[in-house]
Amino acid sequence: MSFIPPLWIITLGILLRNMANIRPLQNLLSGEHHSVRNLIVHVPRTTGLFNELDSSHHLRISRLQTITLDIWDYPDDTRDQHLLKWWIENLRQCIEIRCITFCIMLGNMNMGDLAVWKGLNELLSKGRFPALGAVIITVHTKRTSIDVGSVKRDIESQFTDIRVHVVVTRYALQ
Repeated sequence: MSFIPPLWIITLGILLRNMANIRPLQNLLSGEHHSVRNLIVHVPRTTGLFNELDSSHHLRISRLQTITLDIWDYPDDTRDQHLLKWWIENLRQCIEIRCITFCIMLGNMNMGDLAVWKGLNELLSKGRFPALGAVIITVHTKRTSIDVGSVKRDIESQFTDIRVHVVVTRYALQ
């Protein structure tokens, strides 16, 4: 990221594999003169972030207008719980945010996963985001044993905010 002046970056897409990726992003977003307004984050299944992320690693995302988080639902529920909670904590500082999108590749869906969405609903209910137009939760699954309608209803039932939109789709591997 050092070869592009921070003032010229409006939309930034980044792959977060480990803490070595977090630190430069923290530095860029903490800079007084950064112009990043749209952040697209992909967290791959092979990430090493789970055991390392804590509140001291928060990103300064207060000036973002849109954020898209592309993450996997991991076989170990504690991993995705921790990762989603970390992102929701980061969202607490957003004032100008207009759109928040979670794109989740669904592996296992357990009722424990839904507790994270309650935390996001609590955050939304506090009126922190006056400019927010939509929170989009898109869940993709390849498993035919999953009832997509049921998953959609389960997630929607965690929210009272009308700005939240849930989409659940089934995709086929090629």
